[in-house]
Amino acid sequence: MVFIDPKGAVPQDRQAASRIADLWGGVRPFPKPPAVDPRIGRVRALMHGTMHRKLPLRELAGPTGLSVSRLCHLFRSQVGTSPRRYLKLARLARAKELLETSTFSVKEVAARAGFNHVGRFIGHFRNTYGLTPSQHRRTVLRSELTSDDGH
Repeated sequence: MVFIDPKGAVPQDRQAASRIADLWGGVRPFPKPPAVDPRIGRVRALMHGTMHRKLPLRELAGPTGLSVSRLCHLFRSQVGTSPRRYLKLARLARAKELLETSTFSVKEVAARAGFNHVGRFIGHFRNTYGLTPSQHRRTVLRSELTSDDGH
């Protein structure tokens, strides 16, 4: 019986992959990830361009020529998450950027990022980033002040 140290598993796997690649004449052991379907790229661009408003899945599917169910299946396989979750995370990232770079109120940030209900926005933001939007803004401002003091 052979015992393998779990801490050495990754380097051992890399060494084995290198040896196999050498045996195959230097062929890469791991294939490149497949290219994203251009229809999914268009859906993502549409999401980012119009995230400030409601986006029904049928509106996202329409320009691609896909049914809603096929869009959801293809999107999940290509991006790794559902279109709704992707859009929510994109909106949260936009809100985080606005909190860090603007003086808009939390309510205004929520609206500009596409959230209709500020309470839900605050809950989603807290669940994603571990802080409320106001706490995040204060943390960012505090860190900017302390970094300015060091100059």
